[in-house]
Amino acid sequence: MRGVLMRIQHPHLIVWLLFKLVIIITLSKIHSTRTTCFAFSPSSVRASCNPVSLTINNKNNLLSSSDSSTSTRITMVNTKTTASSTSNIIDLPKEERKGILVLRRCGLPISTKEPPPVYLLISGFPDPPTTFDSFVQPFEERYHVVKIGYPGMEDDELPSNAVWGYSLKQIHAALVTVLEEYRDVYHCNTIMLHGFDWGAMITLGVAHSHPHLLTKLVQQDIGQMNLAQMSRYNRAIIVSYQLFLATLFCLSRLLSFGRNVTTTVLSKVGLWAFPWFLLMKPSVLAWDMLSDNLAPHKCYPYLQIVLDNVIRERGERLRTKFAPTVPQLFAYSDPHYQYVSFFTDGYLTKLKETLHCQVKSYPGTHWLHINCQEELQRDVMDFFLKDSSVDMMATEKKEL
Repeated sequence: MRGVLMRIQHPHLIVWLLFKLVIIITLSKIHSTRTTCFAFSPSSVRASCNPVSLTINNKNNLLSSSDSSTSTRITMVNTKTTASSTSNIIDLPKEERKGILVLRRCGLPISTKEPPPVYLLISGFPDPPTTFDSFVQPFEERYHVVKIGYPGMEDDELPSNAVWGYSLKQIHAALVTVLEEYRDVYHCNTIMLHGFDWGAMITLGVAHSHPHLLTKLVQQDIGQMNLAQMSRYNRAIIVSYQLFLATLFCLSRLLSFGRNVTTTVLSKVGLWAFPWFLLMKPSVLAWDMLSDNLAPHKCYPYLQIVLDNVIRERGERLRTKFAPTVPQLFAYSDPHYQYVSFFTDGYLTKLKETLHCQVKSYPGTHWLHINCQEELQRDVMDFFLKDSSVDMMATEKKEL
């Protein structure tokens, strides 16, 4: 046996075959399960997430500062909020669940007389919305700030009706619902959207499908991707680490023996053993961000992207095309600090050729809102305050 293994010329083929085997077993499990995430329609998911009260695990103290118990019961405020006749202020809850999204509000309150500009941020893998706490502080004096966690990233486990996670299209629909409420119900005409990591995939899709809902868009380190237009190294690293994380998630589901538990030893060892240094320059901050928040169930987006590319019909996939009518700031890591780019050169070219869009690289890794916080804060604030109407008019004349 040892001689056979030594003669293997392409060990990566074994890894590929193992991955295919895991995916095949996973798909058979999914199809045999009645409560799979992508079998639900968005309406049914919203219906399942509308109880008056909701229990959320408090392991990481995300929703409450109480230390008396390991979980906290949050009583949801009726979404039909009322405005005070004297102050014209709409009393919105600080934390509120909207479908599969949990919103955390801070900054200026919503006024019926003069609605403030709204700044919504959505996180990605593997970060809860608290990752934005320090970054948004300068914006709280000017904006109604809403921090949104990518579904599942702040919980200890996925809910029983979504044990295989949420599709990109589901999360896209949930975010559109939130944006439409601020635009149509609260009459907020200025809405800034900021997407990070997987959240940036969703925001790019929103800009393409519903550009009228957005005033400006900030894309952080994730842009339009096309593997065929990337270098071989970039393509190989992206595919390998995404398949690796998708496989770990599948193993955590399959080895749970029907229970909604993913803290398997195999998955945890795999998450710690992966050579993350192939993606970005080693740094204590980047490793802390990964090690503090990694959990097997948070890897579900990588399975969902595989399902989008392999199984789902075209109409069921999230489209993330460039939206030229939406002013955009694209902030990305300098190649000296991050070895893998999550966008194409063609995407950068489109941004640079569009007058009301901006592109800037930063001397830090993926979490630019933390390791380049002051610089990114300043650039985002300047971008928001800049009048883009002149540039948009010039772009329209150029196209004509």
